[in-house]
Amino acid sequence: MNKEHKIKSMQQGKGVQITTSNGYRVSCVWGAGTYSDNNNLRTNDDIHKHSTTTIEIGILTDAPGCHFVCLPSDVAAYVPVSNLGPIIEAVENEDWLEVCRLCGDCDDKYPVDTSKFPAKKDKQNV
Repeated sequence: MNKEHKIKSMQQGKGVQITTSNGYRVSCVWGAGTYSDNNNLRTNDDIHKHSTTTIEIGILTDAPGCHFVCLPSDVAAYVPVSNLGPIIEAVENEDWLEVCRLCGDCDDKYPVDTSKFPAKKDKQNV
C-alpha cells in the first residue's frame, strides 16, 4: 500500500516539509536565518510579502529520529526554486546522486560522498 504525499507548514511559516510516497521528507525553508536569497530579512513576520528564487533543502528519513540523509552537509544552500519538483521526483525514485546534483552538492571539483545515501527501500513495504 502506498503512502500519500503530504505537505505541512513549519517553523513559523518560513517553509514546508513535503512527505513523499516512499516516506522521505523534503524540507524547504527560506527567509531569515536560512540559506536562501532572502535570508537578510530581520524576522519572518512579513515573509509572505517577499518572494525568493532560492531555498534551503534538506532530505530526512521517516525512521525514528528523522535523520538527515543524502546531502553531504545535511542541507543544501541556495537551491533554485525551479529545482524543487525534480528534487521531489528524484527522492521518490531514491536517486540520491540526482538529488545531490539538483541541489548543487556535487560537481567535478567536489565528488559526491555516498556514505549518507540510504539503501533502496523495498517498494512492497512502503
